[in-house]
Amino acid sequence: MTDPSAKLSGSPNELIGSKVKKVVKSVVRFATNPLFSFAGPRPEFEKWSVVGYPLSYWVQLAHDQMRIYQQGSYAEQVTSRALDFAEWYRAITWLQGAIWFNLSLLITILLGFYAGRRRVFEDVSRNAAWIRRATAWCLGLGILANFAGI
Repeated sequence: MTDPSAKLSGSPNELIGSKVKKVVKSVVRFATNPLFSFAGPRPEFEKWSVVGYPLSYWVQLAHDQMRIYQQGSYAEQVTSRALDFAEWYRAITWLQGAIWFNLSLLITILLGFYAGRRRVFEDVSRNAAWIRRATAWCLGLGILANFAGI
């Protein structure tokens, strides 16, 4: 039988510090998740992600590109370059959207934590000014971001 107190070795500060590190690590992983993984269905730019493709696919792709740029016509080269550009553009815009979505979720969660910490919703009439101010700021920033295309 193992001693349950063996799991809690270390000072209380070390235990709290390790929990804070885990929370920070989770928040960073949540905010940067779109940079490192592609969840959900993959669109036509899935060649962009190296994960899941065998080496033979990349070798064949490299040979096709070398053939086009060594022996292909000018039209083939321009078409290949345009398709590559369009594929990368779609990948980048998709990634930007995923980053902004996760970032907005993170900001919303942090704003909720702050409001909970201040106990804003326990006495709404007393905190009505803060709620109005936060609503105005968030709405204004949201409208500006929408018009800016972010």
